[in-house]
Amino acid sequence: MAAAKAFHEDAAVWRMIDYAASNLYDYQGYFHDPDGFDASLTQLRDVTSDKPFLAVELCVNNGNFQSPAYRVAFAMGQLYHKVLTRLNACGVMYCWTRLNVVQPSYGWTRTLFVPDPEHEFRPTASSHQLRIFGAFSRRVRAGMRRIKAAGSNPDILVIAFQGAAGKRTLILLNRSVRAQKVAIRWPRATFAYVETVDAQHENAVKAWSGGAEVSVGSGGIVTLTNVDLGKVAEDVQRA
Repeated sequence: MAAAKAFHEDAAVWRMIDYAASNLYDYQGYFHDPDGFDASLTQLRDVTSDKPFLAVELCVNNGNFQSPAYRVAFAMGQLYHKVLTRLNACGVMYCWTRLNVVQPSYGWTRTLFVPDPEHEFRPTASSHQLRIFGAFSRRVRAGMRRIKAAGSNPDILVIAFQGAAGKRTLILLNRSVRAQKVAIRWPRATFAYVETVDAQHENAVKAWSGGAEVSVGSGGIVTLTNVDLGKVAEDVQRA
């Protein structure tokens, strides 16, 4: 925040800056009150509003939260939502995608994958962080844009994206202690898949049977989408 304000003081310097970026580590002080961080995000957006925003190096480095627990990852999920909506971020990036760790906590909180030496060093999820990050990335492809979405229940965080050829993705995060039913009102949107993330489901995918509402379990994230998952290129598979 202070750096952005300082750069603003010289108009010529500010014009030369292409984008704003921050790792947002301060959010960890609000894990027990995620909405308390909103004021800081609003201030940051006000200062950087004319620049595209990149949320870089997101992870958990607070010693009080060094755990592979689902609740720690779910707290980060609320940050992803807030960064995308309140800061209108064009990129949300975890600290590391894959890291060969010596210290176990670095696998739990700093990276999404670690190499598994018992299975030919293949990348494997080392905590629940991967599934939560995946809920906000697997069905949002390059070229899609966030569109306005709102709901009447403050415990349901909703975010929507659309792309060319009718591509649509709707992400619903339930931070209530009870399951919630959500009525879907998105004219002309059609979905092919429903994807579930919670402590028991790792981006579990089912065919969407249609309907005007969907149930989101307590502490769960449900994605409705007609966007297919990305595929590994054939030359990479052969390698």
